[in-house]
Amino acid sequence: MNAPVCPRCEQLDQVLSVQGIHAGQTGTQESGGPGVGVGLDGRLMVGATSSHSTYTSDLARRLAPPPREPGTVFILYSLAFSIVLIWLIVGVVPKPAKYALVPVAIVLSVVIAAAAIRLVVRRVQPRRFPTPGRKRRARLYAWRNAYLCFRCYGVFFDPGALPDEVLPGNLVPVENFGATVGRIGDRLAELDPVR
Repeated sequence: MNAPVCPRCEQLDQVLSVQGIHAGQTGTQESGGPGVGVGLDGRLMVGATSSHSTYTSDLARRLAPPPREPGTVFILYSLAFSIVLIWLIVGVVPKPAKYALVPVAIVLSVVIAAAAIRLVVRRVQPRRFPTPGRKRRARLYAWRNAYLCFRCYGVFFDPGALPDEVLPGNLVPVENFGATVGRIGDRLAELDPVR
């Protein structure tokens, strides 16, 4: 696929995809070989050494993909854990100690009710309350359709892949790229919750 033309300089020779820049400037390096050292008793010791390192350029760090956010799976695990904890409190703890744990049971009940209401509302009104998973997919979609013009040193988004109402007006400074991808992704998730 060809890169789109930069909206400011109207050239494409210095335009690269953000995804390609990030992949090219991030990696791991492994090295190993013989190692020689002197022990505490003064004897010469010979062995093998190995090292593993990762590297990321400053530009790749600024153009990193959107981070993961806790989603519905976390809520469901929290809900199940809370129910099991309440069951243990009510069923296992002896009678006199049960009354001391009533505040804990009340707090856990409120947490369970809030999680259940959140799940129901997100199922009933997905456009108004997009889930974190939908937001992340929309943010990744926006990130994959972002390009950097090295001549103008700004990021822009492929106008053929994103709707006009979510596109920023001009080039986005590299420093503001993460926040812009978040805003575009959130707006995309509201417009099209199936994404």
